[in-house]
This record gives sequence, C-alpha cells and structure tokens, in this order.
Amino acid sequence: MNRSELSELSDKSFDVIVVGAGINGAGAAQQLVSDGYRVLIIDKGDFAGGATSKSSRILHCGLRHLAPGKSIWDFVFHPSKFYLACHNARKSMIARSDISSSMKELVRPFRFCFPIFKDDPYRSWQVDFAFKLLNLLGPHDNSLEYQRFSGENLQEIPFKNWFRDSKQLQSVSVFKDYQFISAARLVVDTIRDAVEMGATVRNYTLMQHSKQLAEGWQLTLRDVLTSEEVMVKTKLILNVTGPWGNRFNQTLKSVIPDKVIGLKGAHIVVKLPEEFSEWGIMIINRVNEPMYFLPWHGMHYIGLNRTPYDGNL
Repeated sequence: MNRSELSELSDKSFDVIVVGAGINGAGAAQQLVSDGYRVLIIDKGDFAGGATSKSSRILHCGLRHLAPGKSIWDFVFHPSKFYLACHNARKSMIARSDISSSMKELVRPFRFCFPIFKDDPYRSWQVDFAFKLLNLLGPHDNSLEYQRFSGENLQEIPFKNWFRDSKQLQSVSVFKDYQFISAARLVVDTIRDAVEMGATVRNYTLMQHSKQLAEGWQLTLRDVLTSEEVMVKTKLILNVTGPWGNRFNQTLKSVIPDKVIGLKGAHIVVKLPEEFSEWGIMIINRVNEPMYFLPWHGMHYIGLNRTPYDGNL
C-alpha cells in the first residue's frame, strides 16, 4: 500500500476524517466509505501502532455483554439493559463467525476454561443460560462447543490440579474461542479494503491545528516525517485515538469534557507445561475482576491488572 504525498490532500474536502488507525478507526473508515461517505483516515504513527498491537488479541464471543452487573435483577428490573446486552452479544457472535470463517489465516482456535467457585458472583446455571443464549443469538454455523464439567469430573481439563480452592470449585465451563495471530495484519487488511472502496489514508500524519467552521472543520495536517503541512476540510471529525482521546479533544477549539478514563494494564508471561499450550483460563478474582491466562507462542500471559493512569503515553 503506497503512501501518497501529503500535498495531494491540499484543500480537499471530506465528509469524515477518522483520527486513529487502530482497529476501531480502520473498521469505522471501512464502514463509512462503504456507505458512500468521503473518508480520510490519519494516524500520527503507524497503523495499529497503539493499543491495538498491545491487546490480548481475543476474538470475544460476546459473553461479557451478558454480565448483568451487580445482580441478575439488573436485567429483570431494567429490560432495556437486557435488550442492549443481547443486541451487543449478537453483534459479537456475528463478527466472530465472519472473521473465523473469512480470515482463517489471521486467527487460531483455543479452549477457554471458566472455573466457577462457590464464592463467585455467578452460578453454574447462569453461565449455562448465557451460553445457550449466545448460541441462539449467533449464527448456527459457528458453535461455541460449550461444555460444563462438575468439580469432580475434570479428567479432560489439563488445569484440573491447578485450580485454587478445589473444595470450593463447583464446576468448570469450557468453550471454544479464537485469538488473532496478528492484530496489525487485520488492521492493514481492513484499511486496504477501505482504500479499494475509495477512502484516503495517511499514516505518520498529525493534526496540527483545527478551526471550527459553520459547516464543519478546517484542519492543518502535518507529515511527521517531512514536516510538510496542508489544509483540509471535513464535516465531521471521528476521534478513535483510544487512550489519547482526551488529549486529542483538547487540541480542538471547542469545550469537550473528558470521555476516556486512562487505565494501565500489565501482564506477566510464564512458561507452563506443554499440555496447557492450547488452553486458556478466564476467572473472576477475589475482588470481582476478570483475569485471563492466554496461550501465546508456547508461553502464557496472565493478567491484566488495571490501575488508573494519566501520565505520558
């Protein structure tokens, strides 16, 4: 994918300028240009150079959307929340099916364990119901291969002797999920598709200045590598810069409240026995936070912890 000269954009007008070329920006640009909008996507660094390339790379099945919050009664007394949860879970299942079937070279399957302890916020029947609902909501050609094993019948699970508090273990749910082999490759392929449909794309391009107009914005763009600058116009700016979101908003000549809470996550990487190589674990820790043990190139990375962060990125 050739990088066009910045001068080619001088005085051009767009319907939408997408700022941030991670997976969210790439996907947004692809969707917008397919709907007929004139789209420019820019990033101050390389494609997928930020949070996308540092993610856990899980192709989520949508289970997290069905978590009711503090109690199952949240869904009972607020049916609109349950409807939204089902809507988002369905979208996740459809995306899972599409990506795992059309981009097989970019994903790898693995088995995910979800141990359920007596002191966990969820019960076995709730997890059973959630997976039955996911299978109903999603395409029927992409099974989760869900199974649940009682705490006394774990012969098929390699982690059986490694779970904490074995006397408190009620059951272990197992399902099939996927990991992206290369998140950056997915982003580049998505951007290439957007370009083929007519989008304009520039990496190493920074929004230097902005001016709000009656019908949109005038932006000064700067090439990070050459310091060349041009002016462009757009009706809409789509900020998908991830953890840089608040800082980008501050560069606009408009009062925009902070929208992003910065969190710093960290993993540890360990070498586990060979029999664990195709298996992962998802648990709820003692402070009711999710944690993952994920296989990756013969190792497992464990985490992540989350701490507030507003320092340099």
